[in-house]
Amino acid sequence: MNNQNFNEEHFEEGNEDIRYYEKLFENNPKSLIDFSACESLISHYIQNGKLEKALDITNHAVKLYPATSELLIKKAQILMDLSRNVEAMSILDVAQKLDPSNEEIFCLRASNCVEKGKHQEAIFWLDKALELSEYPEEIYYQKGEVYQNIEDYEKAVFFYEKCLEKDPEHEDAIYDLAFCYDVIGHGEKSARLYEKFIDYQPYSHIAWYNLGIVYSKLHRFQDALDATEYAVLIKKDFSSAYFNMGNTYIEMGDYEKALPLFFSTMEYEGPSPETLCCIGECNFKIKKWENAKRFFTNALEMNNKMSEAWFGLALSYDAVKNFKEAKHALKKALALEEKNPDYWLTLAELEFKTGHLLRTIHLYQEAATLFPNYKYIWLDWSGVVYELGFCEEAAQILKVAVAQLPSDADVNYRLAIYLLSQNKIKRALRFLRKAFELNPTLPKSFKKDFIKITNHKEIVKFMEKY
Repeated sequence: MNNQNFNEEHFEEGNEDIRYYEKLFENNPKSLIDFSACESLISHYIQNGKLEKALDITNHAVKLYPATSELLIKKAQILMDLSRNVEAMSILDVAQKLDPSNEEIFCLRASNCVEKGKHQEAIFWLDKALELSEYPEEIYYQKGEVYQNIEDYEKAVFFYEKCLEKDPEHEDAIYDLAFCYDVIGHGEKSARLYEKFIDYQPYSHIAWYNLGIVYSKLHRFQDALDATEYAVLIKKDFSSAYFNMGNTYIEMGDYEKALPLFFSTMEYEGPSPETLCCIGECNFKIKKWENAKRFFTNALEMNNKMSEAWFGLALSYDAVKNFKEAKHALKKALALEEKNPDYWLTLAELEFKTGHLLRTIHLYQEAATLFPNYKYIWLDWSGVVYELGFCEEAAQILKVAVAQLPSDADVNYRLAIYLLSQNKIKRALRFLRKAFELNPTLPKSFKKDFIKITNHKEIVKFMEKY
């Protein structure tokens, strides 16, 4: 067979020609002299991951055609893929002298810089490549990748968009731009791009999965479920997709439907503390307290540093009025995550339930110091004091809260109630007006609260407006 007329299509896997040329090179390398045959054989080996063989053929071809920049660039690329970057850069130096206007040389230098963590230098080389390129879309894409690597998502978006202006069907740019839009909070744009990518790649389970995540963030929960179900149809053992569907059902408040999805997650990836904790949460929400305790405990057996599992266990013990174990578990959670205000609140509630009033007040005071902008601390603390019959003290607590959170309708509203209970009508009316200005849609049931406290004509007249 005459190798002079050989072209790349002869190199398909299983083709007799590929075996012929492999043997030809092994037995007598000097007989393989056609440039296109060498180039095609190199491409075949690269595509099949046989980089050492590709390098052998490249070295042979470079000896035959030493002044050919394309072969030197190919050799540099193979060396980089083999993590022999120093050699690759030396080869590129030679190639650049032969062909100083070849943009691919600068793109490879940029890739080398990225691998070494020299991202600004990578941008420098890509800018050099842009000066030379007639078709810059791929270089724009590479610049986007560099900025994405250093988490400069705004600049990454700019260059992915530039790439798509030149090539609207660039699938990698569509996919990565969708990801960046999601990160910077442009959910609708992200969803549209994933949808566009799926038009090109309808069987990409990852794209469907990511689209589901974006829909979920947009509170388009049914769309999220539909997208993630497609991911599972394409890849049945896609455990992360089952996990995300379970979380979506949790967001929707449908814990019964969430449960089997978490079990499917474990079927394909085995148990994990996170999955066991989610199963515990679902059981807690449907009031299966013993099951909840069991799964939270199982999660802690795998990772006893998981604060949310300790918290879930505490709530489960609290639900069955085992306050001693609840407090023990909650203190474990708090020791692991001291900066979680909900843990402080729940511990204060448990101390109150068990009659430890001084501990309760101390916990609320400490929590209010740590988290002064968390309104539920002030509301719960004042609520406990009010329930004990100390109306004036409850109002004093919320006056501090209003100074801290002047634009919170709930705090203003609750302070109005406490002032009314002391028959301080004018002051109560001031905070009541403020509450309704901040939130005109406050629940109608609040009107009943006021009627229970007072039938003062000014209050009744004001409430009739709502």
